[in-house]
Amino acid sequence: MTVRIRPATHDDIGPLGRYQLESYGGYADVMYADAVPGLKPRQILDMRLEQEGTSFHYTWGSIAEIDGALAGGVHAYPVDLEDTDPPDPFIPSDRLQYFAPLEGLVLPGSYYLNAIAVEPSFKSQGVGKVLLNHVIATAIEQKFPAVSLLAMAENVAARRLYESYGFVECGRRTTVPHPALKFHGDLLLMALEII
Repeated sequence: MTVRIRPATHDDIGPLGRYQLESYGGYADVMYADAVPGLKPRQILDMRLEQEGTSFHYTWGSIAEIDGALAGGVHAYPVDLEDTDPPDPFIPSDRLQYFAPLEGLVLPGSYYLNAIAVEPSFKSQGVGKVLLNHVIATAIEQKFPAVSLLAMAENVAARRLYESYGFVECGRRTTVPHPALKFHGDLLLMALEII
């Protein structure tokens, strides 16, 4: 089985939106559920993926294929791009409290893994590792000193995968509980030094 990685195109916005929805562990629902009448969180994620000149744009995505079939994808970018991102216009102000723990929980200068997910029919076949290797290789090629990501401390499976690659905890914040969140407790900033 050969996994092919290619840059995301405009046609991949739908899958990338799904991958973000899955990766965020309920945060997309916290952000966007009933925020815009008639739009679901997934649709708002798709709209954000079309925002040119932002870290959220689909061109920061990569898609995994196996024999031409969609197998998964990843969204990763230089974290410093977030400094020039406009405020998210879709998050109601009364929900900002849930994102306060994320403020400043970044590793400046790093290449940031925002979302990674594998299609259900290709899970447990190594696609996630190929995608993670792609992110690390991109960071090395572009001479970033580290790859960073956020992971919930309760998400033991994800944490173990990242730790097996050498990612270490370099920051921690306690989340604000919300019923839509899949995990509660501490949010970890993890990093893999590559230079």
